[in-house]
Amino acid sequence: MKLFKQGERVIDETLGAGVIFAVAYAYSSVKPFGYSVLFDETPDTRYNCGENPCLVFPDTLIKEISE
Repeated sequence: MKLFKQGERVIDETLGAGVIFAVAYAYSSVKPFGYSVLFDETPDTRYNCGENPCLVFPDTLIKEISE
C-alpha cells in the first residue's frame, strides 16, 4: 500500500496533480484507506460533483517528483 503525508504533491491517473489535504482512516485503523486531495484544477462534475478537494484511493496516486 502506498503511504503519503499531508502536504505531499501527488499525481492521480485521471484527475491530475494536487496536494494531499487530509488523510482518511477507517475506524480503529492505523493504515489510511484514502486521501483527500486538493487538485490544481477542479475535477469535472462527473467526479465528486466538481468539488475540490476529492477523496481518492491510494492505488491511483503516485508521488510527484520535483526537478
